[in-house]
Amino acid sequence: MNPSGGIIEEEWVDTGPEFALSHPLSQSLGGIWWIIAWCVLTVLASAYFLAIIVLDILLFGNLNWLSLLLLPLNLLTLIVGLAAIPCLFLRNPMASALVWIVLVLTLMVPLMFYWNSGTRPNLIYRHRFSRLMRADPAEGNAA
Repeated sequence: MNPSGGIIEEEWVDTGPEFALSHPLSQSLGGIWWIIAWCVLTVLASAYFLAIIVLDILLFGNLNWLSLLLLPLNLLTLIVGLAAIPCLFLRNPMASALVWIVLVLTLMVPLMFYWNSGTRPNLIYRHRFSRLMRADPAEGNAA
């Protein structure tokens, strides 16, 4: 409850892509650079581990359950990460789903919180922003 007596609530307001991409906040990527860096590191690590797994299978014939489990996961992370990086730079809304897949596969929880509720990711990739509302105690609804 705030000092004036109303409860502050938050709601998402959808905007059009033209407004969202022309807004001054969406002109620079800001904290999204951390997500881009994480996607690049994820792609490099996935390519490295994928090469190790494939060489282990081809050179030594070492095919075990761990290799069979990690091969598709590394391949998926590599493909989705490679697709997410240009989408992030081009401000394509498809980046929202691709980044979620990369963050969930790598369990990067702090970036998940930022990607879910950050102002820039929501404005640039989901074309919405957060608006605070104060509930009017006299009317019982949001003012």
